[in-house]
Amino acid sequence: MATVGDQLLNPESGWQRIDDANKNIIYNGNWISATGDPNTYAGTAHYFTLSGATTNSIEFYFYGTKLRIIDMYWSNRVNNVTVELDGVISSYNPNNSTNKYRVIVFERLNLQYGFHKVKLTTTSTSNNFSLDAIDIDSNGEITAPPLSKFLISSEDKHYSITNEYKDNAIPAMTSNTSPNGIVDASSFYTTFYPWKAFDRIIDPNGWVTNINVLTGWLSYEFDSPKTISAYSVQAGTTPVGRSPKNWTFEGWNGVSWIVLDNKSNQSAFAGSEYRLYTFDNKVAYKKYRINVTANQGAGDFLAIGDLGMYELDKYISSVDTSEVSFIKHGMDKGMVIDLEDEFIERRSVVKENSPLGLGKVFKQKIDTVKTPIKKASIT
Repeated sequence: MATVGDQLLNPESGWQRIDDANKNIIYNGNWISATGDPNTYAGTAHYFTLSGATTNSIEFYFYGTKLRIIDMYWSNRVNNVTVELDGVISSYNPNNSTNKYRVIVFERLNLQYGFHKVKLTTTSTSNNFSLDAIDIDSNGEITAPPLSKFLISSEDKHYSITNEYKDNAIPAMTSNTSPNGIVDASSFYTTFYPWKAFDRIIDPNGWVTNINVLTGWLSYEFDSPKTISAYSVQAGTTPVGRSPKNWTFEGWNGVSWIVLDNKSNQSAFAGSEYRLYTFDNKVAYKKYRINVTANQGAGDFLAIGDLGMYELDKYISSVDTSEVSFIKHGMDKGMVIDLEDEFIERRSVVKENSPLGLGKVFKQKIDTVKTPIKKASIT
C-alpha cells in the first residue's frame, strides 16, 4: 500500500480519485485553474503564487473513512499546508527538491464512516500553494456544503439522534477461554494462538494460521448474545502481506453461519494499521467470526494482529431550537432513522437561547394512524 511521499499516478484499489476541478471543491480567494499539463491528474490543477501572507483556502466535504491529498513535491511549493479535518489541525510540507507529480502529500485513515469537513490553508508567505486531486473511499462522495440539517419534532419538543459505538465488547484475552468467552480458529501455527488476536497487544503477527495455509476463520463466542454491528481488523507489525484481503464477517444462529458483512479486494494494510468496518445488524448472536478467503499475497501464512467487535448505542437528545443548538445537534441529510431501534435518552442544554435565524424551515405533519412509519430517510 502506498504511503505519504509516494508517487501514485492513479488511485489504489478501494479508493477513487476526485479531480481538483470538481464543482464541490471550494476555492476561496484568487486561484488559477491550470489545464493541459499531462503530468497532473486529468491534466488539471489549481494554484496561486504567494507574495506575503494570504487568507486563500480550499474547502470540501466528503462522506467516507479515509482521505489522501494528491499534489506535487516540488522546490517551488509552499513549505506548509495546514489541514483542518473535522476541527483537528495537522499539516504537510510539499516543498521538496525531488520534483515529482501526483504524490500523496497527506493521508488520514480509519475515520468514522460519515460526513467530514476539510479546509486547507497555508502559513507560508512565498512560493506556490496548489492542489492536484483528492482520493477518498471508492464508495465515498465529495458533496456540497451541508446546508440542510433537521431535527425531529414531537409534541412541541425537538430531538436529535446520534450513533456511538461502545468499547470493544471482547475483553483482553490471556488464553482461548480467559478471562471469559471462547476463542477458536480454523488452525494456528506453533505459539501464535487464536487468542493472541484478542489480547489487545499489537505484536509482529498475533494469530497466524498453520504454515502454508493462506485462508481460515477466527471466532469469538460471548457468554450471552450481543448485537454486534461493527468490527475492527488490525494488522501485525510485519509482514503485512499476511493480512486479510477478502473475507466475510458472520454470526452463528445455532445452525449455520449468517453473513453480516462481505469485503473483497481490500487494499494492503500498513504495519499495525487499524480499520473499522460497520454494518446494519438487529440480531443478537453469541458467536461471531471473520472468515478469510485470501490474504494480501504472502505465500506462508494468514495473520491478524488484532480483531475487535463493537455494539452500537443510539442516543436521542432533547434540544432547543436556538441557532447554536440547531447547528451543533441537527442531523445531516441522508440519515436513516429506524423507529424500531432502542434509543438511550440524553438531554442537551443550551443556556443562551436565540431564535433560529438562518436557512428555511420545512414542516410536514404525518398522521401515523393512517400511515404507520417504521423507518424514515431524509433526502
